[in-house]
Amino acid sequence: MKEIIDVSERHARALIPYLEGIKQDGDPESYWMARRIVRRWTEFPTMLQKPNAYSDGAAKVVQSRGISLETLKMAKYTDQCKRSGLQDGPGHSTGLLHHEHMVPVSQLVKELVELPEYTVNAIITYVRKRALVAWILKAEQKELDKVCRTGLRTPELLESLNIKLNIEQD
Repeated sequence: MKEIIDVSERHARALIPYLEGIKQDGDPESYWMARRIVRRWTEFPTMLQKPNAYSDGAAKVVQSRGISLETLKMAKYTDQCKRSGLQDGPGHSTGLLHHEHMVPVSQLVKELVELPEYTVNAIITYVRKRALVAWILKAEQKELDKVCRTGLRTPELLESLNIKLNIEQD
């Protein structure tokens, strides 16, 4: 547990100068780096201390492979193709599953820039509160992208596309 806290603190601490650069003059390199840090941080449910959400379709796929929903909820992006993970290989592009940031990383960064102060605790709290990553089917992701390529995946939008998301509440 201490290791997870240390990694989250390291990510939050690394974000501070980039958030300051974005706020000060909209520095594109700072924005790019902030997005990379937030993306990497949120790809690990243990670091986020929040399980992945998942669509009914993704649940059916993993259960048909004999994989538990607990494994799906805690699977990292890098677990997608592993035999010990989601067995969705041989490569990310060939499988059925997609690791989707339901709150886009770019949106999280924009929101972080607006925080009243950049402290490690404020950043960690905000990212944990706002980040939502879900395993969905690639077919569902394609439908989402047709209507909302980079925007927030609202419950209304998901419902309109018949995507039921299972989210574990804190």
